[in-house]
Amino acid sequence: MKKLTIGTLQSNDIVIQNDTTVSRSHAFLFTDSNNNIYISDCNSLNGTFVNGLKVDDAILNDLDILKVGNTVIDWLIHFRPDISYKNNEINKTPLKEKNDYHENSLNNLKGQTSNSELISNAWNELNGQWGLAIGFFVLYALLTLVSSFLGPFVTCALLIGSSRFWLNIANRNNPEINDLFVGFNSYPAALGSYLLFAVIILGGYILLILPAIYWACSYCMTSYIIAENPDVGGNESLVLSRKMMNGHKWKFFRFYLRIILILIICYIPLGLGLFIGVPLIMVSLAKFYNDIK
Repeated sequence: MKKLTIGTLQSNDIVIQNDTTVSRSHAFLFTDSNNNIYISDCNSLNGTFVNGLKVDDAILNDLDILKVGNTVIDWLIHFRPDISYKNNEINKTPLKEKNDYHENSLNNLKGQTSNSELISNAWNELNGQWGLAIGFFVLYALLTLVSSFLGPFVTCALLIGSSRFWLNIANRNNPEINDLFVGFNSYPAALGSYLLFAVIILGGYILLILPAIYWACSYCMTSYIIAENPDVGGNESLVLSRKMMNGHKWKFFRFYLRIILILIICYIPLGLGLFIGVPLIMVSLAKFYNDIK
């Protein structure tokens, strides 16, 4: 069995430098008796991804793109150099250009689900979970209203908890009302990202609105990133959101127009439709995040 460790420590077989999102002992590759190749994450801070999907353990196929933190690994060349998916021209390019190439390749694999399908899938996921979703929405709205006099100091943590809950609904991963309070476990990141986001958007409005829309689309995944990665920093979560949204901002803008339409429709019957519309919107947003991460 062949085993290769990956991380920033010099003792690793594959040493990653100049990437603060990679842990010291991030993950390892290994083969079994049948020459299948596996990747296993070592409880890293920022995760291991195969074709854009976060994994703990996974078997790799020849064309799979493996990413640790923000670095793409040319794993195939360590096991099957004769069929490595990198061509000679790419091998001759500097490391940054290689990573840019694979970053673009990885982004092309993401966000393939249409907006209408994401919303339809969200509706299906809510089957059997409507009561819990509506109850959570009401509680979140009340707590946000009550805590609004404290400014962002409570709201920021509730936002992270809300994102965690809707992700659990979207993934059918045992959502609970208590998810609302998990954001307090990442309070520095929650508050820091919230304040930075507010400053960025305010600056965008000062620059005549369009920059605000662009930056809002760039950093819209921040709360989901913190919800899934409690140890990530506030500024780092914004950076990760910006990179995640690269190539998907126009799709998100069109997605947001659908959200506005849903809200308008829900307001018509005396606002009662919001009890259905808001959970649908929130699960759809979680689905959007899953589709591009």
